[in-house]
Amino acid sequence: MTVNLAIENPDYYAAIFPIWFVHALNDVVVQFQPTAGDLYDRLVEAGHENVELTIFDNVIDTSGQFVDADGNPYEYLGHWSWIYLYNDEVANEEGVNFYE
Repeated sequence: MTVNLAIENPDYYAAIFPIWFVHALNDVVVQFQPTAGDLYDRLVEAGHENVELTIFDNVIDTSGQFVDADGNPYEYLGHWSWIYLYNDEVANEEGVNFYE
């Protein structure tokens, strides 16, 4: 929705960049393709340089507080990929953290 607003109102939203997409491939609510994956590709092809993409296979608890019956880290729904961002665990290929 944010991207739609920016595209439909370019004079109002002058600075929507940088954009950092964070997505889990097992997200059953919002599929990676054709949403974040396609949009990321289109922005890069259009020449935008401040666009980042971090993809996770799944979303697991990294705090050590939540485990499944076998003692493995609890696996959240893929749509919860924001947890990694919230916990400051997202960085690009150069090691630059989202919050830097």
